[in-house]
Amino acid sequence: MIPLKKISLCYLTLFLLATTISPLSWAQETEDKAIQATASLLFHINEELQEKIIDDSETAPLVFDETEVEQLWHHAIRLDSSLEAARQNYLLWKANCDQPEGVECLRTCAEHLKSTWLLANETPDEDFNPHSYKFLNTYSVQNLANNPLINKTIQKEISPYLIPSNSRLVPILEQLFSTRVTLNATTLTQGGFNILRRQPRSFIILANHPATPGYLFKLYLDTELRMKQKTPGWRWFARRCSGAKLVRKVIAKKNIRHFVVPKKYIYVLPPSTIPAKTSEIDPKPTVLVVEDMQLVPKELNIAAWRNLVTPQILDELYAIISRANGSSYRPDNIPFSYQGKFAFIDTEYPYRNPDFKSIRPYLSPAMCKYWDDLVKKGGHE
Repeated sequence: MIPLKKISLCYLTLFLLATTISPLSWAQETEDKAIQATASLLFHINEELQEKIIDDSETAPLVFDETEVEQLWHHAIRLDSSLEAARQNYLLWKANCDQPEGVECLRTCAEHLKSTWLLANETPDEDFNPHSYKFLNTYSVQNLANNPLINKTIQKEISPYLIPSNSRLVPILEQLFSTRVTLNATTLTQGGFNILRRQPRSFIILANHPATPGYLFKLYLDTELRMKQKTPGWRWFARRCSGAKLVRKVIAKKNIRHFVVPKKYIYVLPPSTIPAKTSEIDPKPTVLVVEDMQLVPKELNIAAWRNLVTPQILDELYAIISRANGSSYRPDNIPFSYQGKFAFIDTEYPYRNPDFKSIRPYLSPAMCKYWDDLVKKGGHE
């Protein structure tokens, strides 16, 4: 028989462990729930702001009832008490939804929610010190120094995402880009690159090279004069890297098992190869090096989203969308890979509103219902 004193000591130990560990766990769970509730509210309110929701699919719209909305507010306000003002604006809209002043209240509510949500998801970047340019890898210093295409603004934005100096790719990249292979499509293929795709909306060239198995290149040719949304290509590359980093942090923090995100690095082209700027040539300073995720064909990807998705996968997807800010969330943006995981490949919009509806038409009816309940409740209770 175990002595009573020893049993009491065991219970006391368990009690002390519970009282020292549980509050931290409870606080984290409360914060997670609050952030997720804020994301769901922001999604709901942005849907309400659309005068007419256009949905060509057979999937019914995602509709929140007032009880669900009020419960989301209850959790969201725990994140920031100032959201009570946003809630009051929401209630004013409910009372005056057909009036211009009511719509303005809803817009103010959405702006307040979004700024709070983005701030809550913001984490210090421990990997980058903006004052430490002198410690950048050798190739970067050489290619950044006296580069006429890179001013201080560009340098500051791209520096956190430059390929590491110890990467085995650096000497290979130096060799591949020792001449101006990015001048046009002909020079690119002459340099040994295989053009896999030309993106009609972003004007990006997707290519690979036999010298870098496992990696792809996204680049803008010097002869490409168009710019997506009047934004230069180097900035789109930085945004893609930033979005991928956000997703990667959530995956690591939440121990997510069913989703991955490719490694993305910016490589600065050597200034010695820069061509003269003319009416037909606009020299580009960078290319993007991306991990090849070995994606399945389109038909298999659609089938995977329809048939392989489980509640656990949707739990993880909801956590990522809620915590890694916005982007495009359709099967072509989160395709299935041969490693058996879904890959976040489209990360160029790291500060968009949360999108919980684009994936719905591709889920089975049972999983779509599960997803809707998850979104409307702000995650699990």
